Amino acid sequence: MIQDADDNEQIDDEEHTQDQERQPKRPQKGWRFTKQQRKQAREEKAVQWYKDKIMLPEPLHQVPQDLNSLWLISPIPFAARRVLVISNKGTTISRKIDGTQLEKFSSLLPLG
Repeated sequence: MIQDADDNEQIDDEEHTQDQERQPKRPQKGWRFTKQQRKQAREEKAVQWYKDKIMLPEPLHQVPQDLNSLWLISPIPFAARRVLVISNKGTTISRKIDGTQLEKFSSLLPLG
């Protein structure tokens, strides 16, 4: 247990170490991140941002009365893999549902 001198509160060691683990690891003073570390940090940030951006299909258990007039239905195969496709600055990137990068390529999409 760690005791805080100002508030006399006790903090579990586990909580204290979890907070330290969440903070990005910085090199010692005078050192800089390597190119690979910067690239990895950018990719981790992108994964967190794109995570949960894909709308997943929901099964239709009951048929609503106004199905023909107010609903838009698109049948999809169950085996299809959903991806998010982003085109910008001459490259196109496809990302999985969890936000990780699947492929990076050039395409005929606008800006891609």
